[in-house]
Amino acid sequence: MNKILRNLVLIAHWVCFAIAVAVLLALGIYSKELDFVFISLSGFFAATSLGIGAAIRWMFFGKFSFLPWR
Repeated sequence: MNKILRNLVLIAHWVCFAIAVAVLLALGIYSKELDFVFISLSGFFAATSLGIGAAIRWMFFGKFSFLPWR
């Protein structure tokens, strides 16, 4: 059971990291066509996603890291 939980936590951290990277990449590509409010809210969403992924890992492993491979 512990191995399954460990794998689920790592998958959740990777998914949150991938969402944040995808949002930041989309902002980089379409930033000229977007409004400032949308850009700032998207940046906040990306940062929140990174924080949630790191917090999930921290809750179960006791290690706080924004990067999932550390």
